[in-house]
Amino acid sequence: MRKETFSEKVKKEICSLIFEDHCLKALLSSFISNRLTVVLKANEFTWRLTSQFPFIVEFLANAFKNLYDVKVNTTLAKNATNINGQTNYIEVTGNFEQIENDLCLNGKGNIDELCQLQCCKRAYIAGAFLAGGSINSLESKSYHLEIRSSNWEYLFYQQKMLISFGIYPVLTKHSKKQYILYLKKVNQISDFLKLINAGNCMLAFEDNKISKDASMSITRWNNLDISNINKSTQTGVKQIKQIKKLQTSILWKKQSKKFKAFCQLRLDNPSSSLSELVGLMQEQYNIKTTKPGLNHLARKLDKLSKE
Repeated sequence: MRKETFSEKVKKEICSLIFEDHCLKALLSSFISNRLTVVLKANEFTWRLTSQFPFIVEFLANAFKNLYDVKVNTTLAKNATNINGQTNYIEVTGNFEQIENDLCLNGKGNIDELCQLQCCKRAYIAGAFLAGGSINSLESKSYHLEIRSSNWEYLFYQQKMLISFGIYPVLTKHSKKQYILYLKKVNQISDFLKLINAGNCMLAFEDNKISKDASMSITRWNNLDISNINKSTQTGVKQIKQIKKLQTSILWKKQSKKFKAFCQLRLDNPSSSLSELVGLMQEQYNIKTTKPGLNHLARKLDKLSKE
């Protein structure tokens, strides 16, 4: 059984929302601008809107029926190139001139007027994601959200609209016939999901981000601990050689009780850090000292061994 992708979950959540008519028009206008194909069937022009997901096709069909007096046919066709092996589409016939004027399509009307309200702008962006959007799996190492289209002006308008919400996507050319509007910053992707009212998916995305951050922090601390242990061990081995060398010389008898206690602790604890030796000095010899104090004794040991 095919596993549901995160992109699919986001789109399914969008399609489960209840939109006011003015917002639904903005969403439809956006989707149509990206995915419309006009076909001639039985000497009659027909609008065809495709999607790999049947729930999106059903959502579009209901939207057209609620807003306009049109005839809508839903079709399911096999397509091996899609992830679920099928292409779903609706074919719409009706008064296209009225719909084009109403949805500000083909230069008929101003999109800014259609998207005057903030809720309509958000619906327009949601429509763009339904039509050509995708987001990486939560299991991916990196984060990436994009919207694809062959219409550069359409994506440029989406970019300006997102910037007005404080989200800053990059618009670039992907191929001769396609452009991509994308986000890679975690916080920006989270803001995008919140903007299009995919609240549940946004929470799942945030939870995943927190889990990844925690896992990375643990890994960094573990690596740091291993590094510190290796460093302490190398230091301990070096100091043991210095101590054994010093103990055979006449300089050893002249050293203080504190210095000799430090040397003995180092012999007994080759891999201990200076911080750990501070506690052992107090515990075993009743000598109060500090890490800088032991560091001073360590420098003295190094100097004496060279002499």
